[in-house]
Amino acid sequence: VICTGGEHVPYSLVATIESCGFFEDGNQLFNGYGPTESTTFIFLDEINPRYYAQSEGTMSHLLPGSKVSLQSFLRVETPVGGIGELIVSGDGVANGYLNSKPDSAFFYNCYNDLSYRTGDFFERVTDASYRFIGRADDVIKLSGYRVSIEQVRSNLSTYLKSSDVFVLKIIDQKQSFCVGF
Repeated sequence: VICTGGEHVPYSLVATIESCGFFEDGNQLFNGYGPTESTTFIFLDEINPRYYAQSEGTMSHLLPGSKVSLQSFLRVETPVGGIGELIVSGDGVANGYLNSKPDSAFFYNCYNDLSYRTGDFFERVTDASYRFIGRADDVIKLSGYRVSIEQVRSNLSTYLKSSDVFVLKIIDQKQSFCVGF
């Protein structure tokens, strides 16, 4: 069994794993999704190489005790085919950040469940399945670390003693990086 998490698993990687004979002996490949603030995965889905090309990036198997909702920018539930921010709640959601001010990303929903706004956009594929689209903010992952483009711009402005600093995030299929001007 191989379990991945933290990044999207492209079909090309699944095809490479399959070409090595990994699945022939009944081995299984799983992909998990969950922000750090949920302490573990929220979704854990088995990747079947026969069907993954059509369902790449779709997640539908919630771990026990986990709940999700998909909300538009108006904070209303999105319909099938809609895109919104994934909200997670349930047993694994953290109580907030240690020694920090209350964060608007953590809140209690209408059922009094502690919830967390992930900052991740998803498409609702069916009533119970979701496909990752991208980040809702200016955060990118660089070498496994989340980096805010605005923080990079602010630090460059201070270092260069100039307010005329512009930072771009560039994301392609293999990597993400930022460039400052």
